[in-house]
Amino acid sequence: MKILVVDDSKTNLMMTAAYLEQLGHEPVVSSDPYQCASLFESAKPDLVILDVVMDGMDGYACARAIRKINDAADDWVPIIFLSAMIDDKSIAQGFGCKN
Repeated sequence: MKILVVDDSKTNLMMTAAYLEQLGHEPVVSSDPYQCASLFESAKPDLVILDVVMDGMDGYACARAIRKINDAADDWVPIIFLSAMIDDKSIAQGFGCKN
């Protein structure tokens, strides 16, 4: 499975990519959230893993950009958010990432 991973922590990014490779997946990684949409479009991943808290652009904005591409292609790819924020508002915001 091809998995796009976007996290501004290079340590987290490297650890996640190594773990996914161990499991037999093909990680496509970026520490730059502004590359998320273009990487999604070019890599055509089966799954996306996004850090929520990143400098400049958060994971919710990345997810909205991905959903715009999904809607235009009449396609849907699951997104998993990585976050320590477990309050109801943050969870609802993740579910509400529509364009």
